[in-house]
Amino acid sequence: MPTFGTPGSRVPTSNRENTMTNQTTLHLDIPFPVWENLFAFTAPKDLRLPLRGYVVEVEAEHAYLMASDGATLAAFRFPAAGHKDGHCAIPRVFIETTIAGVRVQIPARDRKLYPLRLEVDRANETCRADTLNGISSDLVKGSFGLLRVRPSSALRNAHERAHYNFNLLAKFEKLLGKTLLTKDKDEVFAYLTPYGKDATGVIASPWDENFFGLVMPLLRDGSTAPDFAFRS
Repeated sequence: MPTFGTPGSRVPTSNRENTMTNQTTLHLDIPFPVWENLFAFTAPKDLRLPLRGYVVEVEAEHAYLMASDGATLAAFRFPAAGHKDGHCAIPRVFIETTIAGVRVQIPARDRKLYPLRLEVDRANETCRADTLNGISSDLVKGSFGLLRVRPSSALRNAHERAHYNFNLLAKFEKLLGKTLLTKDKDEVFAYLTPYGKDATGVIASPWDENFFGLVMPLLRDGSTAPDFAFRS
């Protein structure tokens, strides 16, 4: 991607309908497995600071919590009625501190049901998480939105074939396996569809309608499968 500049339902939270205090302060109840395992999609050494942590973007009264390493992107959607469109970036050290705090505070058996309460004050450019005694931080300067990298729906199924890195696809399998309630790994699957001129792979799960992922294809033309793989 050109530089990202039911039994299986997602873990419930204590307040699934996230609230707000005003037009600039966003309150999100984020299932801890989502907050924790999305971290695998960040780029810790990237020069673009927003990619080192999480990006929160509001569009059409929904808030998207996203992470991207430049080759993959994973996003979870939450209600954000009444908020203006915009974006901000959560710093990496804040994420690491909150994850460590919950691990100390909440027993492992209870973390899958634990909602991490995130407060993002877009006016004062700060964020806060209710864990331990509360952790606060400034937002990353120079943030940018990630929703703009989504391919156009008008180009759906524009490609008959595309090539993807298995290791990158496995990241999504692991993420969904950690963030869904189902204990049956056979139920953890997703759909991969090539979109757009560059065959960006769009990943969706039938078990979580508020999740989507993107993955860059390998730059190869045509089919590389051997002749004997096909019926004559």
